[in-house]
Amino acid sequence: MKTLTTIITCAVVVTVAKFGGSWLGTQTARNNVAAESQASGSPAGVFGTTWLMSASQVKQVASTAVVSGENELLELRNVYGRNAKVTYGFQKDMLLFVSVTFTGDSSRVAYDETQRNLTDQFGPLTAPEKGSDGRLVSGKTTGRFAVQHVLYDTWGIQMEQVFYYRTKQG
Repeated sequence: MKTLTTIITCAVVVTVAKFGGSWLGTQTARNNVAAESQASGSPAGVFGTTWLMSASQVKQVASTAVVSGENELLELRNVYGRNAKVTYGFQKDMLLFVSVTFTGDSSRVAYDETQRNLTDQFGPLTAPEKGSDGRLVSGKTTGRFAVQHVLYDTWGIQMEQVFYYRTKQG
C-alpha cells in the first residue's frame, strides 16, 4: 500500500509540476514582454490586448471575436473611425500579431488619415513608399514591436491594412 501511495504521490507531483511549470513559464514570458515593452517605449499590445495573451484572454477583451481558423480570432469593429476586420493571430496559444483590414472604401486620403492616427498613437512612422509591386508601405519598429501600414491597389481596387506584431528576439 505504501508503494501505491508513493506512485500516486509522484504522479500528482509530476502532473502539477508539468502544468504549473507551463503556466508559470508563460506567465513569466508575459511579464518579461510587458517589462521589455515598457523599457523600449513600445506598446504592450493593441485594442486592449497584450502580447502573449491566450485566445480565451483575448476573447474576454474582444467579446465579439469569433474563431476563424486554427490559430485566429476574427472581430468586426471600428478602428480609427472606420469599419474593419481585425484578426488576432496566435502561436502556441499566445497572441503574436494583430491585423486590421478596413472593410469600407480605401483611398490615399483614408490611408493618410490612418497614417496620422498611427503616428499619434505610436510616434512617427517611415514615410510611405511605393514598392515595385505597387504597394504603398510605411512602418515602424520599436524594441520588438512593429507596425506596418499598407495600401494595395489591385486592378483599380484599393485595400488598406495595418499589421501589428512582435518581432523575433534579435
